[in-house]
Amino acid sequence: MRNILLTFLLLNSFFSYAGIYDTKHFFEKTIIDLGCIKPNSNQVTANFVFHNQTGNIVTIMDVKRTCGCIKIEYPTHPINIQETGNIKVTINVNKVSGYFQKTVLVYGLGIKPTILKIKGKIQ
Repeated sequence: MRNILLTFLLLNSFFSYAGIYDTKHFFEKTIIDLGCIKPNSNQVTANFVFHNQTGNIVTIMDVKRTCGCIKIEYPTHPINIQETGNIKVTINVNKVSGYFQKTVLVYGLGIKPTILKIKGKIQ
């Protein structure tokens, strides 16, 4: 495990130095505020739009959720330069009350790991 972690860190620093990871112009927003949500709503959805201006083909390898109330849809095909798409995050608000902030972690080839946040208030 230690060797795997060390290899990952070395490759990550190499690719960052080489300019292969570039998220500067990938996601339009990394935080979406849904505002006030009615308590009788079943689900709310946030769409994180991206436009690949990195100069490289990007492949989203995995998207991790930090809560069981989150459902995620994302493209699994390689994202060409100048291609636009989105990551759709749906939250089951029946399992949430008051203020909330949910986090989604995006891992891919051609971009740095990215944290996406969704926040709002059930009222």
